[in-house]
Amino acid sequence: MAHTEVVRTRIDSKLKASATAALEEMGMTISQAIRMMLVQVAQTRELPFQVKAPSLNARARKVMEEQDANPITVEYESAEALFKDLGV
Repeated sequence: MAHTEVVRTRIDSKLKASATAALEEMGMTISQAIRMMLVQVAQTRELPFQVKAPSLNARARKVMEEQDANPITVEYESAEALFKDLGV
């Protein structure tokens, strides 16, 4: 028999209740769902769902692409010089 471990996490009680209800409709418990996810992670070395950051608007994406293509770095002699340049 395999040695088992206990995994604990803290989550919002409303989230737990909502997830429990959804999983019960699928015929499984939270423990079973977590176990299924961990098995997939161990077997595939990736999450079984896509993780995305919030999407950027077109202007933000353009600025980031420009910065990546032409990095701008500025060095300051002191924090005061930085703050002066920033107008703070």
